[in-house]
Amino acid sequence: MAATLEHRREDRDLEDRLDELIPRSAGPFKTFAVSATVFGVAIAATVLTIGGYAYPRPTFGSSFSSGSNLEVDQARDAVSARVILPNHSNRAVRITDISFDGPGAELVDVGVILEPPYETQSQAEPVIEAQTTEATVPLIRNARGAAPLPVVVPPDRTATIVVWFRPTECVDQLGPWGTVDATIDFGADAFPPFSNTISLTQDPIAFVDPDPNSANGGNTLMLRSVDGSFTEVSGPLAGACEALR
Repeated sequence: MAATLEHRREDRDLEDRLDELIPRSAGPFKTFAVSATVFGVAIAATVLTIGGYAYPRPTFGSSFSSGSNLEVDQARDAVSARVILPNHSNRAVRITDISFDGPGAELVDVGVILEPPYETQSQAEPVIEAQTTEATVPLIRNARGAAPLPVVVPPDRTATIVVWFRPTECVDQLGPWGTVDATIDFGADAFPPFSNTISLTQDPIAFVDPDPNSANGGNTLMLRSVDGSFTEVSGPLAGACEALR
């Protein structure tokens, strides 16, 4: 005699409630579509972030150093220095603010020099060797070349940040000195409206060496006077105090 199993009504109600709480698994095509969508969104977000499209990161993954000299500016009664800000991203960025941290000195003024693009000769044009003697091009002073903020830096271009400082002390401490921070965004009314402050710590204004001798390969610091001559100084504060005396 065969036994007949009957489901009670309470058991069927419990199964229906469990089906509502735990939905049935999706089919293979729907699962593949959802996975591909999530994977594509992750790749797009990574490309936009690394390429600098979604967030201003012009120096991401790069190493740079300017190694510039100091320069006396009589009009401002200050000394100027340079640090560089390369834009290695794929989108133009705008420098909106510059701050300076140099113990023993006060910030007087700031500006930006946008380096001109490098021009390459077309392969279709013949290469003609110049027969004339190259003339020495005088260095443009920071005060003449620097533009006020804001300054837009196109992709693959380098901005040279100029800071003018006045010493409040004349004794230099050993090691790196002078840090510049730059606040950047994508421009007025640009999307997304994000800004970012980059600390250019890898490119300090000066490195005070206990034995700044060019003969032994030490870190020398040069100061350009008003007459255009260069003088080796022991440090930024000592050199600035001597030049502005």
